[in-house]
Amino acid sequence: MSFAADLQTQLDRLAAAGWTRDQIAEPTGYTRRQIAAWAAGADCKPALRIGLLAVLRGLKGKPPPEDRPNTQVSHD
Repeated sequence: MSFAADLQTQLDRLAAAGWTRDQIAEPTGYTRRQIAAWAAGADCKPALRIGLLAVLRGLKGKPPPEDRPNTQVSHD
């Protein structure tokens, strides 16, 4: 499987789990436009490919950010 196809598969899986493109992009450190371009076949450095797919695969089992329990402590 090509990088672009693998990336698109990971994006589709996250989207099916309720993640938006912005929520997917935020933990990667890249913009949704960059990720979409790479998924469409734009050139991407090999080390970046490995790191990006690792991050996306790690997100696959987690709920989207708005569904996660609030773990912040209020200082009222």
